[in-house]
Amino acid sequence: DGSTDNTEEILEPYKDRITYIYKENGGQGTAVNAGIEAATGEYIGRVDNDDLFAPEKVERQVEMFRQNPQLGLVASYTYVIDAEGHIKATREVPDFSKHGAFLSLLQHCIFCQPTVIVRKECYDAVGPYKNIFAEDYEMWIRIARHYPADVIREPLTMYRRHDENLSGQDRLTEKNAEISAFICETMDTIPMEELIPGVRSIPHAHDVRGAIFLRHNLYKRAGRE
Repeated sequence: DGSTDNTEEILEPYKDRITYIYKENGGQGTAVNAGIEAATGEYIGRVDNDDLFAPEKVERQVEMFRQNPQLGLVASYTYVIDAEGHIKATREVPDFSKHGAFLSLLQHCIFCQPTVIVRKECYDAVGPYKNIFAEDYEMWIRIARHYPADVIREPLTMYRRHDENLSGQDRLTEKNAEISAFICETMDTIPMEELIPGVRSIPHAHDVRGAIFLRHNLYKRAGRE
């Protein structure tokens, strides 16, 4: 994404093993889209420069895709590590088997970015990433609306959290505003029967819409529900 830190020169010894793509700076969403467009594989996995994959991660997730051809997305648990690589916590994924990943994602971001592998055809179907801070969360909502998801309930990545990569208050405020916007956009376009199949036979099902807005501090929208 227009790096100015001699990235290409540093990667020169590894070019027999990787494909290096240069593009002008345009934001993370545009960089991810460029990578997806260039990719020729059946599955897309992302790892940021300070996160780590377990050696067996890709193999385990691809095997789950092959056993369940209908899946669009497979995630996993992750270890949370500090700057030195020490494990500080394990981030799990809540059980969404009863109502599906889509309804869970509308309430909060249940996946950690480096854990996710997506079937490439899903990106072709739902469209490119938006160039926003919360681009992963927004994309997963779009994918989960049309494709089932599953999780390997073991830590297969190491997600690094340290002072340099934590969001500042201004960035966090903007990210929250973006999340509120795409939650409202999604909720305005989805019929209740799609949100909760069999809604007519479920008592208080309409309360779910209000609860989703409340989870994102959208109190006026929740009140109108």
